[in-house]
Amino acid sequence: MTCFATIGLGLIGASCCAGLRARTDWRIHGFARSEATRQEALARGLIDASFDTIEATVRDADLVLIAVPMGQFATVFAEVAAARGESAWVTDAGSTKGSVLVDIAACFGEVPSWFVPGHPIAGSERSGVEAANPDLYVNHQVILTPTAGTDPLAIHAVTSFCNSSAHRCRTWMQRGMTRCSHFDQSSTACVGF
Repeated sequence: MTCFATIGLGLIGASCCAGLRARTDWRIHGFARSEATRQEALARGLIDASFDTIEATVRDADLVLIAVPMGQFATVFAEVAAARGESAWVTDAGSTKGSVLVDIAACFGEVPSWFVPGHPIAGSERSGVEAANPDLYVNHQVILTPTAGTDPLAIHAVTSFCNSSAHRCRTWMQRGMTRCSHFDQSSTACVGF
């Protein structure tokens, strides 16, 4: 059985959990800094296990989603990188890729082959674990922006994850999304990319 871990249980992370719960038999681990949020995710059946550290959350995961505000990304990524299993793949749900790559370069000098930058083009006016929606990603795109050094198996694993949670997956080479934000992504979605 696949083990999925999400770091961040707000709308995006919790909705990924809800979508996977509705469509797969994956084991789901969750982390949020707030104990109340972790307990709410457990109570709602969104996750199978809650942990109070990132290390414990990702230790047995096959795939890790980082779904935290951009200002927290660098710290979280460093913790995930230190704790992930050797065969675990990692993706994110950050709204821009440029800052993600800058943060990673500051830690590692280059983007690790096991990381696939991504961004789901979906959302809601609601927020928090209470807003989790198993259908948030249905018929919405997730844009993956692998680098030239990204392992093809990582791209395949993250694409499979996206398909499992009902995303329509698109892959752009890195140059296409590093500076984009929501306006550019929305425009692309509107023209049917």
